[in-house]
Amino acid sequence: MKRFFAVLLAAMLLISAFAGCSSEKAPEENGGESPVAIKIGEMEFTVEDMNCMYISAFNEIYTDLYYTYASYGIDVSQIMDVSKPLEDQMAGENVSWHDNILTLAKDSATTIVGVYEKAISEGFVLSEEQKKDIDSFDEQIEAFAAENGMTVDEYLFFNYGENASIESLKKVTEIQIFADAYLQDCNEKIEVSEEDIEAYYKANKKDIDTVDFRYYSSFYGEAEEGEEALSQEEAEAQANALAEVHTGEEFNALAKEYTKDEEHKKLFDEGDATLLAGAGYTATGIDEVSEWLFDEARTAGETMVYHDEEYQSYLTVMFEERVDPDYDYVNVRHILIKPEEDENGNKSEEAWAEAEKKASEIYESYLAGEQTEEAFSALAVENSQDGNAAQGGIYQNVKKGKMVTEFNDWCFDEARVTGDNGIVKTQFGYHIMYFVGIGDNNLQSTIKPAVTQERMAALIAECKASVSVEETEEMANVGGMIDDIVNAANEAAGNEPTEEEEKEVKSYTGIIIGVLIAIIVVCIIIIIKNVKKKPEQEEMTESEETEESVLEATDEDLTEEELLAEEAFEENPSEEEAEEVSEETEE
Repeated sequence: MKRFFAVLLAAMLLISAFAGCSSEKAPEENGGESPVAIKIGEMEFTVEDMNCMYISAFNEIYTDLYYTYASYGIDVSQIMDVSKPLEDQMAGENVSWHDNILTLAKDSATTIVGVYEKAISEGFVLSEEQKKDIDSFDEQIEAFAAENGMTVDEYLFFNYGENASIESLKKVTEIQIFADAYLQDCNEKIEVSEEDIEAYYKANKKDIDTVDFRYYSSFYGEAEEGEEALSQEEAEAQANALAEVHTGEEFNALAKEYTKDEEHKKLFDEGDATLLAGAGYTATGIDEVSEWLFDEARTAGETMVYHDEEYQSYLTVMFEERVDPDYDYVNVRHILIKPEEDENGNKSEEAWAEAEKKASEIYESYLAGEQTEEAFSALAVENSQDGNAAQGGIYQNVKKGKMVTEFNDWCFDEARVTGDNGIVKTQFGYHIMYFVGIGDNNLQSTIKPAVTQERMAALIAECKASVSVEETEEMANVGGMIDDIVNAANEAAGNEPTEEEEKEVKSYTGIIIGVLIAIIVVCIIIIIKNVKKKPEQEEMTESEETEESVLEATDEDLTEEELLAEEAFEENPSEEEAEEVSEETEE
């Protein structure tokens, strides 16, 4: 079984390891004896060629399944079991996993060829460094095979099944990376004007605007743990009483009064338990409430009550503020001094007093020194109890509403200037603050990538539609190598897998996929070497002390063209990150 895992890991490694290789001239077509399975545009793909695309599509789908279901604690083998024929496992109504993977492989090949032919027609050429990479393709395969204790033929066989050849792998890789390089070049040349930003904002206000509001739910029927059961009339009366107040302080105080559980009450003592800042249109999950919150006629202090019959509750909502999206992020450093907690997680008055004393002493030492950002950073490294202490307590490109209220208000004070400093108390402790300066503009940072991705998606769709597709009967012979790899590995180990061993295979799936993802990161480094990496934004949320809260677009509703465009727009990790990933991969 150990041999099986070694070769399966090698299979996943090979498909991503050569993502940095490409060529400016068309690869040789159908150079071996493998029959043609499909003709796309002017290019023919043999069964061997499409098997390479099939493996790539399998890795993409399997990885997505793994992370989707792992978040729910579900073993991916319950969805797709690689120890059994994929033709016999259904991905949907009347569609097997094999059919699903094959469709993705054909779509990917069509897109790649469309982009490749457009790049050739426009005279696109690779850099000298990229040319050197492709020239050393064979040597790199030999090196990877040797690292796994195999010959090249063995390595290809265990990765791609019977009849796999280095020529097919090289051909597919050249086309893929040539297309990727062209798309990256197009992406870098896209210019987004102020007029583009304004037009996009007007058309997508609901997706960009955010609001601050307060909320409280009064449940009736069966009570939650620690709470008292209310009748529907009592719950409605609570909600209506909350709707009568018109300041945040009053709303928070009355909500605390309605909360009977002592642990829940602590949330009100430690911060704004009823406030949701920087909320997007879908934050509530209730269309009626969202429409009300984002109505441009809304003013601070207005309230509404929503009756949710399904969950037997009344939701009271108070509008506080609509956030103007055209503002600048801030860069700030801080030194967090936390009060000690007892065994029950409580913070005594003495603990708070001790934390205040320590914070004051550190702050006084800063004021007595050079009072520079460098000096503050050194003190943060030495004293801060936040997760970013090693980075000098830096938070870059902080968005409005993403910090706890007191921290946020200090950062976004309109009078704030570079070099400002002070102490702020929050539910987490005492923060010694240093204002570094303004960062990127929120509206531009939000819209420019979106416009760029739209244009890239349109380009990719155009390229895909520009090529004709003609399949042959040999397409029926594409795929199936996943089963071949598993069976061949077990034969090489001198045994057929037992039921217990098959369970072991499933248990190691997580490890294998984890390594795959790490390698894909390295792959991106090789593909996009000239893209400058922007500093990652670290943000402290209201609920977790050192959590980094980064807003990211989800892939769930994106088309294939949009996903490819998003990949072309991804930023290049730093060399230090690459080395770290490489070390993790070796482990």
